[in-house]
Parts: sequence; structure tokens; C-alpha cells
Amino acid sequence: METNLKNIFHNKYNFLKSILKLYLCKKKTFKLENLSEKLEVQEIFNDNRINENYLIDENLIKKSNIPDLKGGVNEGDRKALYFLINKLEPNNILEVGTHIGSSTLSLALAAKKYGGKIDTVDIMDVNNDEFNYWKKYNSQNSPKKNLKDNDCEKLINFITADSKNFLKNSKNKYKFIFLDGNHNSDQVYKEISSALNILDKNVIILLHDYFPKGQILWHETKKIIYGPYLAVERILKEGNIIKVHPLDNLPWKTKFNSNKSSLAILYR
Repeated sequence: METNLKNIFHNKYNFLKSILKLYLCKKKTFKLENLSEKLEVQEIFNDNRINENYLIDENLIKKSNIPDLKGGVNEGDRKALYFLINKLEPNNILEVGTHIGSSTLSLALAAKKYGGKIDTVDIMDVNNDEFNYWKKYNSQNSPKKNLKDNDCEKLINFITADSKNFLKNSKNKYKFIFLDGNHNSDQVYKEISSALNILDKNVIILLHDYFPKGQILWHETKKIIYGPYLAVERILKEGNIIKVHPLDNLPWKTKFNSNKSSLAILYR
């Protein structure tokens, strides 16, 4: 009972904080013409060719011993990332929020199949041997070491920067952008606006921790992350013709023995 009350208070507090942050956030513009049209994701996730590739690389991912449920992307969502990259073959990928490199490795193994390149950005120097950031989350290797062990290090450019500044000043154009950094509503709102300005043609933006309608996804935690959902809601209310496709139930397990995913695709 006490835990439930704490979760209810936690969710209400975060909801009000997210609303306030958006209210205080200056209105941005949203350049939508380079967004892709809707993908047939179920068709992608049922692709036998990609599944055969994944079964091989899944063993490499498991050998890296990157822990699950440590603030990174869960195993099922990492698999979804792999399938999307393997199918779309974007030559230039941007990941915002490296953390311990759980999603970075899946992106890299998929991109390795066709020679794609990845910029991964984090405000922390995630590979610094002095701080050993990854050890705080019980990961045995740095993200760079995991990539090197899997012969992927040449595909990756690690960037230590504030995502807001990086997105605003980047001269690169990307074919696939995965936003998984700061989840505050105002920050996600700004990141989407800036990300749209550095898109190549016919690109998707993928959000992590998108909780549709601000509802609970996993009853085991009962905690809700409001930022990405509320940011998209504000973008829509401002009259921008943007659509969001939550991946919802994947064809495989994600976490807490469920198929629920908090990934969502933005498209036009």
C-alpha cells in the first residue's frame, strides 16, 4: 500500500513538473518535410532474413554481458532497433543518449552488415577509464570496449556533448535518429525540433520511453515517464502535421515477461 502511494505521488509530481516545463518552454518550429511516411513495422519485424542475421548477432550481444534494466534500452527494444536498421540500411545514424552502450551495440551490429556509420552522443564521457561510468550500472566493459570486441569500433563516433547544443550545431545529415537522452518534456520538445533540421530525405525519428496517453506500461514498476509523450502532444496541439506510431506490443519479449515497448516512431 505504501509503495503504491509513493508511485502515485511520484507520477503526479512528474506529470505536473512536465506540464510546467512545457509551459515555460519557448515555442519552436518543426520542419517536417524530410520525415518518412509510415513504416510497415510488423512486416519488418517478421522478416526472416533479418531474423537469421539477428540470431547470429544475438550471441555476440549476450557475450558482451550488458546488463538489462539498468537505465538502458531493454533486450526486446534493442532487437527492434536491430531489425529497423537492418531493414532500412541508413548510411548515417545518430543516437542521442549512449549511456552504457546497450542500444549502441545493437545499432552497430546491424549497421555492420552494410557499412553504416553511427554518431552516438552523451553528456557524459561514457568511455572514461578514470570514472568507469559503466561499472556504476554493473556493466563489465565500456561501450567502446564492447564495440571493439565485436569489430564494430570503426563504425562508431563517440561524442561527449550536451544533446541540445549538438543537435543545434551539427553539420551532418542523418538517415535515422534515435532520441534517448534527457527525457524532460521541454528537452524532448526542443530535441525533436532540432533533429528535424538535420534529417536527410525520408527519415524516421525513433523515441524511447514514450508512454502513450501518459499511461502505465508495466505494472511491475507503475512509474510513468511523461516527457516524450507530452512533448509530442504539444507539437500536435501547435498544428504540426506529425504522426506518432508507438511500437506497443512487439513479436518478442521486452521486460517483465511482457511484449510491451516504449519505442515510438515519428513520421508524417
